[in-house]
Amino acid sequence: MKLMNYKEAREYIKKASQYGIVPGLDNISNLCDKLGNPQNELDVIHIAGTNGKGSVGAFAEQILIESGKKVGRYVSPSVFDYLEQFRINAENMSEDRYAYYISRISEVADKMTPHPTPFEMETAVAFLYFKEEQCDVVLIEVGMGGREDATNIIPKSLVSVITPISMDHMKFLGNTLEEIAYQKSGIIKNNGLVVTAKQENCVMNVIENECREKNARLIKADSVTEYEISLDGEYQRENAAVAEEVCRHIDGVSENDIKNGLKNTVWHGRFEKICDKPEFIIDGAHNIDGAKRLKESIEKYYGNRKIVYITGVFADKAYKQIAEITAPLAQKIYTITPNNPRALSNEKYASAISEYNQNVEAVSLDTALRLCLNMTDCVVIAFGSLSFLGELKRKTDDIISMRKCNNILKNKNFRDILSKINSAEKDRIYCNHGIDHLLDVARSAYILNLENGLNISKEIIYGTALLHDIGRYEQYKNGTNHHKAGGEIAKKILCECGFASDEIEYMVEAVKTHRDIPEKAETLGDIIAIADKRTRLCMMCNAIDTCKWSANEKNTDIVL
Repeated sequence: MKLMNYKEAREYIKKASQYGIVPGLDNISNLCDKLGNPQNELDVIHIAGTNGKGSVGAFAEQILIESGKKVGRYVSPSVFDYLEQFRINAENMSEDRYAYYISRISEVADKMTPHPTPFEMETAVAFLYFKEEQCDVVLIEVGMGGREDATNIIPKSLVSVITPISMDHMKFLGNTLEEIAYQKSGIIKNNGLVVTAKQENCVMNVIENECREKNARLIKADSVTEYEISLDGEYQRENAAVAEEVCRHIDGVSENDIKNGLKNTVWHGRFEKICDKPEFIIDGAHNIDGAKRLKESIEKYYGNRKIVYITGVFADKAYKQIAEITAPLAQKIYTITPNNPRALSNEKYASAISEYNQNVEAVSLDTALRLCLNMTDCVVIAFGSLSFLGELKRKTDDIISMRKCNNILKNKNFRDILSKINSAEKDRIYCNHGIDHLLDVARSAYILNLENGLNISKEIIYGTALLHDIGRYEQYKNGTNHHKAGGEIAKKILCECGFASDEIEYMVEAVKTHRDIPEKAETLGDIIAIADKRTRLCMMCNAIDTCKWSANEKNTDIVL
């Protein structure tokens, strides 16, 4: 077997997308048969439905972990990290393990006609991973539908779970609730156990009929849980009730496990607060039922607040109905185009929204974030396609994490001293200590941090780099050592810019010691010192022959 690395494995899966979606179970059955049918040896809780699959799975996962079980979980799609699709006890699969399983599967898949799709191969990865890791219980989330979904080749399940069913994926599942419910209820097994959330009457009729045909026992979960839950959003109390009922039918799970599991569950992207200033919520509402649930939560938690949306959806979603439900609640709406071939353009979405709210503007995601994160008097709610929420959260985290560094750039004391340094060096051609130099050092130091696995935050590195030469003016004026003088000045500026006392102490020490070139990078001061030297491109300088620096101080080689 030729073993791929992680990058190669991801590229292999992406390339397989050319094979499209293949309805039916023949292909996945053939693939898994050649892999030894790992799915047949798993104890599975199988979850289908339109909304709430992820949240129900998250609640159930944590309850089962609380009971001491080894719990596998397979979800689709991923939002924040590709490997979050494959988890054991809430830990993502490693890149090496993923590459190993894709390498194994590719040897079989490449000999098959038709070739397995990405989802079929990812499903096989999950089955192999959970079997070989000897999971006690496995939570498997349906990709789409149920009856012909690749996950439905499992021969039996501990519980078949059906979350609320609404209109979605009509192109593949049908144009009525009954047709969609027929596909979703296809996960029900002969003589099995079924737990369903509250459903529309026409949907419940389909589920009940499927249970009768397969002699399956049907349990209707309570509408809401009575226990404390960790996730915000009114609809989460309904999802928790479903997970609670499911876990009551798993051996070894106590009522205390259920209580603690619901309280300790973490599930990102579902009415999740990601920032306090401004208050910023992200939610995966991307269909009609999700929009209704989002509206309920906004009215309950933020009924008297100014609401601003960032929203983007796929073109195959019921975006006009989503707009009708959600748009009237907002004072301002920014539409974006998700980075996906299925995306609805921001302009077209804005046009649809304008029928219900004229204060709408089509912008890029970066522009929407820049505008919204500078607001102080509103609640920002980003919702729609899960494919853009992951990108939004990463960008938001980066912006928020660098706020204190931006405070340094705006700080009057910093700007005044930097201006004096620039004035003192106005006749210099080389080795200036202005903002260009400071940012060069910041970028180089951050790379050194990554290369040496120091795990120092970007904000700390950039903040220290911006201030490492702040004592230069005192050196020019009084002849003092600039690194020692800079430590005292940096301390005052960092305090004014909102850094914590332990951060200030750490950063000031690095400013004071950044002139000491170490043999290897082990501390913040080390990487600032090395970066400071590396960013002087002495080998390219016209003054290298007349420079007063010693040979040791000059940077005459690119260091790898």
